[in-house]
Amino acid sequence: MTNSASLSGARRADINLRPFGVAFLLIVLGAWYLTQVVGPRQAALYIVGALLGVALYHAAFGFTSAWRVFIADGRGAGLRAQMLMLAVGVVLFFPAL
Repeated sequence: MTNSASLSGARRADINLRPFGVAFLLIVLGAWYLTQVVGPRQAALYIVGALLGVALYHAAFGFTSAWRVFIADGRGAGLRAQMLMLAVGVVLFFPAL
């Protein structure tokens, strides 16, 4: 029988942090640039968009797959998640506009 703690430790060692560092640096530099050129409001929108993009990427969130599952199998959980994410995005972006 394997221990889940030992498996998570082994998987954690295989994670390459370089892409995370590069992405974080690009997001910070982009926000700094937008603050200098346009203003802090545009930088805040950029950061919110980047965070939403990272969340969607890590959730393997795709619009076509959710619709395909809904039409083929009749399961609408993916569509409900899309509507929730759209609502969260609107709530986060609207005050900054």
